[in-house]
Amino acid sequence: MDIKNLVKEHYEIGLITDIKKTTFGSGNTFIIETENEKYIAKVNNKANEIKIYNDIQKLVSLSGIKQPRVILTKYKELITPFGLVLYEYINGETLAEFDDQTELKALNYMFKYNQELKKIHIEENEFQIENDWDRIKSLDYVCNEVPKRISDLNIEPKFKEELLSGISVLSKYKIFLDNMDKQIIHSDLGADNFLVSNREICAIIDFSPEINNELYSLAHFTYWNYMWRAEKFEKKVINGYLDNYYEQNNSKNHKQEFYLLLLQASIFRVLGPLFEISRSKSQDFSRLDKRMELMRWIKKELIC
Repeated sequence: MDIKNLVKEHYEIGLITDIKKTTFGSGNTFIIETENEKYIAKVNNKANEIKIYNDIQKLVSLSGIKQPRVILTKYKELITPFGLVLYEYINGETLAEFDDQTELKALNYMFKYNQELKKIHIEENEFQIENDWDRIKSLDYVCNEVPKRISDLNIEPKFKEELLSGISVLSKYKIFLDNMDKQIIHSDLGADNFLVSNREICAIIDFSPEINNELYSLAHFTYWNYMWRAEKFEKKVINGYLDNYYEQNNSKNHKQEFYLLLLQASIFRVLGPLFEISRSKSQDFSRLDKRMELMRWIKKELIC
């Protein structure tokens, strides 16, 4: 895909002087420099999600929460026919990982962000289901359909047994999880999805929309920013994420919900690449070892 020519064909932003890939994030994100401005270009073929994002961005910006604005094409569209989206460039940097102080600020920013998202009403049926990553966002699908699919995969019996055991816990608590408050959330808040300027959080980027409880966004935050990096997991550290998110207020009342959603997040992070690998010619499931370790620890230490 020729990004430069696509941008020139669909946008009126002046002479392009440079195009380069971003340091973090997926390989389909680029910084576009012109004589006067910078932009972010990203390939995204989910037009309905871009529309949802655009509506959300306009609303949360009124409260001071910053997300990059979508730049309309010369034809007043949000996305090009080839799935390219252009965003405003917000000055700041993404981090490979947080230091303690910046992480606390990110948790505080995420809490305020989620409170604003609560005010926005979006139905689950507004999202298109196009692939397995979309399907496994549904607890119904994970509990009712995924076990059948896993039983047909050529994976080690122990791997299969542990994964099915984790899903059985979600099934056991499914009514409890279904009855939790739901809202639109950003479900992929690693350190590289926050922009930092002068040691302050200045924006949230790379919106991954999902309908779930606000603590599900915290579960993914904890998964990526602590559990994925830690050599040894400690329950008190995980509880600290919950305490700091709520600034200690009523955090104890939400522990069961948080632990179950952390299990759901860890299973999601196994199932997505599992189904991708199962369709590939080289079915090397060893890359899932760490993800299985995280799921196993969460189930054993936090749930059972």
